[in-house]
Amino acid sequence: MLGTILRKAGHTVEAIHETEDYKNREDLILRIISTKPDVVGVTVTTFNCKSARELCRQIKEKSPAITVACGGPHTSALGKDGIAYPPEADIWVVGEGDKIILDIADGNIKGGIHFPDQLRSLDDTPMLDLTLTDIRKFSGTYPQTRFPSMFIMGSRGCPFSCTFCSRAVFNRIPRYRKPEALAEEAEKLITDFGVREIFFHDDTFNMRLEWVYSLLYLLRKKNLHKKVLFRTPCRVDKKLVTEDLLEEMKATNFWLIFFGVENGNPEMLKSMKKGITVDEIKRAFSLCHKVGIKTEASFIIGMPNETLKTIRDSEKLWRDIKPYWCSFSRAIPFPATEFYGIVKEKGHLLTQNFEDYQLNMTLVRTDELDKDTLEREAQRLNKLAMRQKAMNLLRAHPYQLARIAGGMIKTRLRGSIGK
Repeated sequence: MLGTILRKAGHTVEAIHETEDYKNREDLILRIISTKPDVVGVTVTTFNCKSARELCRQIKEKSPAITVACGGPHTSALGKDGIAYPPEADIWVVGEGDKIILDIADGNIKGGIHFPDQLRSLDDTPMLDLTLTDIRKFSGTYPQTRFPSMFIMGSRGCPFSCTFCSRAVFNRIPRYRKPEALAEEAEKLITDFGVREIFFHDDTFNMRLEWVYSLLYLLRKKNLHKKVLFRTPCRVDKKLVTEDLLEEMKATNFWLIFFGVENGNPEMLKSMKKGITVDEIKRAFSLCHKVGIKTEASFIIGMPNETLKTIRDSEKLWRDIKPYWCSFSRAIPFPATEFYGIVKEKGHLLTQNFEDYQLNMTLVRTDELDKDTLEREAQRLNKLAMRQKAMNLLRAHPYQLARIAGGMIKTRLRGSIGK
């Protein structure tokens, strides 16, 4: 997106995904130094913050004249507390970078922490220029049925208050792109880039039902539902998931809906401020099964107040709702979340250094459960879920097993590179 904005403004741009485009860090540094760019922008997430910091250090060490600008969820979260991370950079953007990126590229901003105003409207959000990368290098989000897969963000912001969720970049005010622009972008992805699966990667796709219905109508009007499969995340709220909506989504060739279930215990859902009930969860999955849309469920293991009983409640709910795809994630106390503040105050945070964070790593304990117990339960449940995933793929998409297995191996290799 940022590359698209810069290119439209007349700047020469190169977009790099390090682990896909370069075999090692040395080759990337050599490419940067030899290109002599005015600015290098680095996206910083919590899981890649150590690697991103090292990249910034190496760039400044070998070419001090290059301006290094950082943004993304980790930089934004720490920046809200006035922390400039990574410290080796020159510029830190806290929040959305759509407008400030032009001031940085034009040389109007040369250093410091900056807090750009949140975009009030997404009407001017450009259609992604995918010539900046090769989407065939990327597997897309599992599970897949068609390849290549690409995402579209139709909205930004989430008004809900889940304690574990970071809103460091997009904040809480939902803003929507016009359905006409989204349908046009979907058509371009299909026609120009041969995309066969589109993931509407919104925080809450079904938050504004009138907007969803308009988008579904336009996708069908352009006959895109006959050329591509769609998928998206939704909330399970009774007022947001109706049988009529699911039938419309099914008619538009939405094949899978992701639901953040998080826990099977009512009190845990309340303490997580999820804003949903177990009955709503069961209802949403039942309606999807009835309509014929596959489902994905995400659970979290290790949130405050978690016990063996609440974990068993989550396991029981998983078996009851019968999702096509499921994961049991370790609770991750991301910076600037309410969850992080709770575990830090209780002394349940097992590391104070965000650079130690790794995916699939137990980082907290609870009042009743220690690290080893939580890790054992997470591994046990994920093994059960993995078996179910394999069975579902054998029944529905057996040719995907090899691709997913290869992708998981590749993901692990990336993780070892980033450590």
